[in-house]
Amino acid sequence: MFKEQATILIVDDNPDLLSILQERIEQRDHKTLTAVNGRQALAILQKEIIHLVILDIMMPEMDGFDVLERIKANPTCRHIPVLVMSALHDLDSVVKCIKLGAEDHLPKPINNALLWARINASLVKKRLYDQEQAQMKMAAIWEQIDCELNSTLDLTEASQITLKWAMSQTKSATGIIGAIAESTLELWYAAGLPESNQTDFSLLTLAPVNEFTLNGRPQQWPLDAEKSHFAEAGYRTFVPISRDDTKFALMVLDSNERLEDWCLDFLSRLSNHAAIALNNAHLHEKVQAANIAKSNFVALVSHELKAPLSVFRLYAGLLNRNDTSRLIEKKDDYIRILDLTTQRMINLVAELDDISRIEIGNLQLALTAVSLHEVIDEVLHTFAHQVKEKEQHISVDLVPSLPLIWADRQRLVQILTNLISNACKYTQAGGQITVCTRRKPDDPESFAQIYVQDNGMGIEKADQKKIFTQFFRADSVQTQKISGTGLGLSITRQLVELQNGQIWFESEAGHGTTFYFTMPFATE
Repeated sequence: MFKEQATILIVDDNPDLLSILQERIEQRDHKTLTAVNGRQALAILQKEIIHLVILDIMMPEMDGFDVLERIKANPTCRHIPVLVMSALHDLDSVVKCIKLGAEDHLPKPINNALLWARINASLVKKRLYDQEQAQMKMAAIWEQIDCELNSTLDLTEASQITLKWAMSQTKSATGIIGAIAESTLELWYAAGLPESNQTDFSLLTLAPVNEFTLNGRPQQWPLDAEKSHFAEAGYRTFVPISRDDTKFALMVLDSNERLEDWCLDFLSRLSNHAAIALNNAHLHEKVQAANIAKSNFVALVSHELKAPLSVFRLYAGLLNRNDTSRLIEKKDDYIRILDLTTQRMINLVAELDDISRIEIGNLQLALTAVSLHEVIDEVLHTFAHQVKEKEQHISVDLVPSLPLIWADRQRLVQILTNLISNACKYTQAGGQITVCTRRKPDDPESFAQIYVQDNGMGIEKADQKKIFTQFFRADSVQTQKISGTGLGLSITRQLVELQNGQIWFESEAGHGTTFYFTMPFATE
């Protein structure tokens, strides 16, 4: 027996028969609609979802043959089964209806047992047909999805394709997709969001808890509109994307209604299909970035070595001249320039060596209890001449009685040197630089927080995402005039994190930059 509720259209010009059939059918919890003529029936079929039609053959104006023929000629309703009613002896009419596409025949007067046998058989057949059509449609959709995903190695395009299908099938209002990086979602693509919101998101702002990392299934929660980055919606769904049991990406969808189970099943399968394409595109992007970095590295080393070698050649030639009086007069200047040039080459080699050691995990740290303030004094002393030349002013705000920190002293010197050097280089003559220490506000018993602040040129918003990337240097005219390898901040970040610290920054173009980093206190 067909147990699901169906909507059945009864078409007959006899009101008494309509009423009898309507009552019998609704007793079995099916919904009925009625029409007293063919035109009315066709109008209902255009507006309503109908699962079965019970049609009388003999009607005025438009008989059952004409109605049946029009139903089967219409692509939107030709799949609806039709049971025709006729007098018991009218076999020719029945045969004609069967040829026109009728599902079966109900002889008048209507026998209740036969009525339900015909209705149930027709509805079961209709359900099987609908399931088959849905499966064929879904198979075509998956074929199309795979075709689109396999056609690209561009990460943005693969993300767009994935999000497009997820949102269209679930009727979601907005969505984002990106890489999981610690507690941040690094945005690959967003849809339905204003451009001002298309930025990286903290995972803690996207969910009440990080439950989406606990299993591979899509999870959904009621949407907290006050904390939302998105348009108003009722539910937020998180779809983890995994490759080789590693969750590397996340899709987040907002919808007005709670998603049904079939939607979650679709999203789960979509994440599996998209995982390969997104992972390949992500790897391709990394390879491309590595190739660009390699080219930049070769160009950088060539440039950085060419300049000092030219200086060596020039001043070696000057020192070899026979003009003794001139040589004696300028000797100290020549030696100072050669010394500075040598130091520049040594620094470049040291940075390259650090990058190499960090990447292979072979950077050895000598962690000891260190006085942070002593190290700051030592580093600032080395910048006295540089600051004086640019007429800059460095102020120091050191919190008293700060405990010793647990760090590699030499690497701490390197971190502070890099940050203060950048502040000096990217701050105009007469500018202000501040070095400050304090206890970390949200963990004052465990960490010291240090910041280096300047009122220099600042960092453009478009460049802020890449500031810790190896070999990255901003393209602005001002920046390109300042020498640098693009390695310092990348190394600095690695050195801070290797010592269980964190580093971040705040910057506004034209107004300056503040770099913050933390170091753990030494324990007794």
